[in-house]
Amino acid sequence: MLIVLIALQNGHRVLATQATSGSNYVCPGCQTPVILKRGRIKIAHFAHRTGQACLGGAPETIEHLQGKLCLWHQGGHRTRAVLEWYLPTIKQRPDVFLPPGNALEFQCSPISLTRLTERVQGYRQCAIHSEWILGRAYWQRRPEASSVLKFVAYRRTIGYYLVFLLVHEQRFVLRYHLSWVDQRLTFQERQFTTWDALTTFWEQSQAVAWHNPSLSAVNRWIGRQLGWKRSPWLIIQSRCYQAHHLLQGCPIACHYPRRVPPFQTYNWWLSWRVECVLALEQHPLDLTVVVDQLARAVQVPLVKAPRPVLEAMVLAFIGVLQHQQVIRWQGTQVKQLRPITWFGNEQQKERAIKAKEKD
Repeated sequence: MLIVLIALQNGHRVLATQATSGSNYVCPGCQTPVILKRGRIKIAHFAHRTGQACLGGAPETIEHLQGKLCLWHQGGHRTRAVLEWYLPTIKQRPDVFLPPGNALEFQCSPISLTRLTERVQGYRQCAIHSEWILGRAYWQRRPEASSVLKFVAYRRTIGYYLVFLLVHEQRFVLRYHLSWVDQRLTFQERQFTTWDALTTFWEQSQAVAWHNPSLSAVNRWIGRQLGWKRSPWLIIQSRCYQAHHLLQGCPIACHYPRRVPPFQTYNWWLSWRVECVLALEQHPLDLTVVVDQLARAVQVPLVKAPRPVLEAMVLAFIGVLQHQQVIRWQGTQVKQLRPITWFGNEQQKERAIKAKEKD
């Protein structure tokens, strides 16, 4: 059964907690009658009749209803926040709308990447910036889970970030300066009791606490992933086998740059570089094509312009190969001049890493 917190009565918006039993109300989205539900246990709400379709509604949990109310009350401190404001042109109803052009979405349940992308793009069509706040289920998952990282957003002051709302504790959690360092997802974290405190914090530039990476650790970690027969790694390993190489022995240059954005899952930062090195053994590379392929593969709906970031990362990687004098780089064209060093096994690469770290 689809439920909402706001209904219309004679064209006026009425909050469920302020509605009168026995009165007639309609849904702002589909304009069909809704029923007031108000008891001692569940939060007051309006419910569509069973089997009734509504393009502007969706099944909701108590956590979601409470979270929306929390964001509405909190967001109203700075602006005239509107709860469940229906946008007919895109058939979407943001949980909280902050005039003139901001929407807050409290996401508790699973949502596909495709649907998330559609909703974010819908808001952008209306010149609305959407801020996605995640619920407890997302908070409890592994930080590096792709189901969590697909919500990553970016601000110049705090870098890549995620926001969580723990409803029962009335607490916001901000993870910021997220990045992959070798195979580890690193970030800083702060907790806030109000939305105002959180937004005030991210409006100011925050220093980064850099973590010490370890090439030796990531080298051993890749070996473990292959030993556990993790599918993403076996796919890359198969490509290396076809070229008579081992993934564990991939060139050390494939690990640079070692700090990258928190896009996708834990192996994306390595796989495209290995593919580039393998391709260079066969033919010259067009960097425009490399960036295009990477931009299609990396899907981060809440990051408005990921392409320049990806382009800078590709150029940094090619710069490492140029510094090693194994390629010739002219414009967007890259050609291999001499073989790029692969290693026969994990141990050989470990010795090379230790020798490099001594330099």
